[in-house]
Amino acid sequence: MIDGKAIQKAFQNIVSNAVDFSEEYTELKLQFQKHISEYRISVTDSGKGFSEESLKRATQKFYSENKARNGTHYGLGLAIVNKIMREHFGFLRLENLEENNKIIGARVTLVFPLDRKF
Repeated sequence: MIDGKAIQKAFQNIVSNAVDFSEEYTELKLQFQKHISEYRISVTDSGKGFSEESLKRATQKFYSENKARNGTHYGLGLAIVNKIMREHFGFLRLENLEENNKIIGARVTLVFPLDRKF
């Protein structure tokens, strides 16, 4: 069964992270895409992106980069989002956006399978 409150919590978390880790007056992009076998909700920011270590570990409980920490992030948010996505047979995708070999932002995507019978 789909837990709407949990999905809302996951969405709010990724939007909140994008706001918190972006510079002031930068653009955030929200995308809702239906594909043949999945539905994707993406939040794209124009911040510093993820470090290589964060791309590997950001969904682990209590993982947080010290340089990114601003006193409100304790390394639980993406771990919770990842758990919610697994409970809904989906997954969380983290990626950096690059232009001319320079990171220009990050994208976090919630991917839900459409062929799953709930």
